[in-house]
Amino acid sequence: MELRFLGTGASEGIPAINCHCSHCRRAAETGGRLIRRRSAILCSTGRSNLLIEVPPEIRELINEQCRGVKWDGVYVSHAHYGHAAGLEELRHWQGKSTWSRDKLKLFVAASVDDRLAEKTWFQGQMKDVFDTMICSNEEPTVVGGLSITPFAVEHGEEPTFGLVVESEGHKVVYTSDMAVSQCEKMPALADQADILIANTPTFLPPKADHITVQDAVELKIRLKAQKVVLTHISHKNKTHDALGDCAKGLKGVVVAYDGLRLRI
Repeated sequence: MELRFLGTGASEGIPAINCHCSHCRRAAETGGRLIRRRSAILCSTGRSNLLIEVPPEIRELINEQCRGVKWDGVYVSHAHYGHAAGLEELRHWQGKSTWSRDKLKLFVAASVDDRLAEKTWFQGQMKDVFDTMICSNEEPTVVGGLSITPFAVEHGEEPTFGLVVESEGHKVVYTSDMAVSQCEKMPALADQADILIANTPTFLPPKADHITVQDAVELKIRLKAQKVVLTHISHKNKTHDALGDCAKGLKGVVVAYDGLRLRI
């Protein structure tokens, strides 16, 4: 299994619009791994490809990093703009000879599907573009050579679901956006992952509606994961190089950047 971190930023990206904080100023001036577009992950095996999250800039992310890849579908954890607004871009999926003439499969929980139907940024009807596959909480669904199992997490009032991805004896757990209170309520199916992917906008608590870097490191130990990958990083967190310095003294902690590839 291979993971490609197409984007690794939180909802505002880095640099954020018209922000003059030191993090955003340095990112704008220096570029490179300090730049973060909003988070999306491509999970691939030799015969299957699943996109996890569909941010607004998904067209650029696909064209730059995985143009021409044949998709088995996309998974959306919740209906917040930074995670799902790129579905509008995928209206142009159909009829591309290098992709598929069929509808694109959209894997979501029923409550997330209901919330997506309310969004005004999607022009047209979801059913005309996507073959929606409703996934049940903590029940596996087969996606090509992958098995995916969503699990409910706390994220304010928004229905949100993390994801367990399994293939050939390997396991990846994606937290999505979740409150720190969820750390003590993780389901058993999230235990002992090869890779735990944690959305960590900030470095230290308090951050009630999301976990922080400190929370994610503790969660790795709690779940007995081999590695934790920090992503969904905001300009309120440390810069990429500063996070890397912090991770050097911690076993199995990886700081994601746009374009990172990891093999399991």
